[in-house]
This record gives sequence, structure tokens and C-alpha cells, in this order.
Amino acid sequence: MKLDLFSIPIWIGNIDASRIIVDDTDLSQTFRSEIKTSFSEQNNIPQDSLDYLYDVIIKLLNRSITRPYNIKLGHIWNNYYESDDYQEIHTHPGSDVSFIIYKKIKESSTIFQNPNSSVIGSYYHSCDTLTKLVGNLDYRPECRENQIVVFPSFLEHYVRNTSNALTVSGNMKITINE
Repeated sequence: MKLDLFSIPIWIGNIDASRIIVDDTDLSQTFRSEIKTSFSEQNNIPQDSLDYLYDVIIKLLNRSITRPYNIKLGHIWNNYYESDDYQEIHTHPGSDVSFIIYKKIKESSTIFQNPNSSVIGSYYHSCDTLTKLVGNLDYRPECRENQIVVFPSFLEHYVRNTSNALTVSGNMKITINE
């Protein structure tokens, strides 16, 4: 019998990305990678976009959270990948779950890093077969346009070089009702 211990869930679903409208009149080069984003401390998203986003995410999370809960948007922003742009490895501190909406892509360039990748790599660095026996070092979801991936905010991830793409990223807090 094989058991997979300590798994980390991600949730992938469909979304009508055209219904998620994020104000991006103040685009700037942000993060170390200096991609153009609308990241700011202000969330400018219409209420109907926010309600739709909540509905999609709640339907995905309801399979995993069995007690009553509330979710609240922390930040939401557009990411414009123009010509061979990337996003360095990072997490989303201060939130519980984060998401990426694939609004315009040829293929997903998001890579999730196994939290144990450095340990696995140091033990099995000379043999890919043994590495795969105990777990992959990373995971690339095969998402397409009009899909969303929701993941724990502590999960390290990055974006490989990509061009002519638009994603919407965001963070949410979850409160379990007692």
C-alpha cells in the first residue's frame, strides 16, 4: 500500500475571466521582475465582479471546508507579461489562499515549488528516477484561458518566461465561523 503524506491541495476551476474587471489605470513595474502590474494597496473591482469571484472560489473551496466560513478579498491585480517577462519565486504572506486567473495565455507558465524540493534534491540529486519516487520537485498546472487556480498562500511559485499574456492575481483571508 502506498500513502501520500503531507499533500498540499490546489483547486482548479473554470471562470469567465471577462467578468473579472480590475482597474489598471495605474500600471507600474513591480516586484523584482519588474513586470507591469496594477498591484496597489487599493482594490478597484466592481461589486458584480467581486460577487462572481467569491461565488467561483467558494464553489471550489466548499469541497474542502466543511464548516461555515467567510472569505474576504485582500488584494487583486492584473499582471501583464509582454516580452519574455517572468515572475520570481515568491509566496503571498498575510493571506490564507491566493489565486491566479488566466485571462489571456497561450499556455500556463506558473510553476508551484514542492516545499520539500531542497531536501529531496539534496538526497536524490544524481537520480531523477529516485526523485520522482519520493515526489516531484515542482508542479506545473495545465491551465488554459478562463481557468482559475486557488492555492495556499504559503506555497512557493513562480512564472517562467512568457510573452503576450494577462493574468489576474489575488489574495484572500478565510475566517471559520465558530
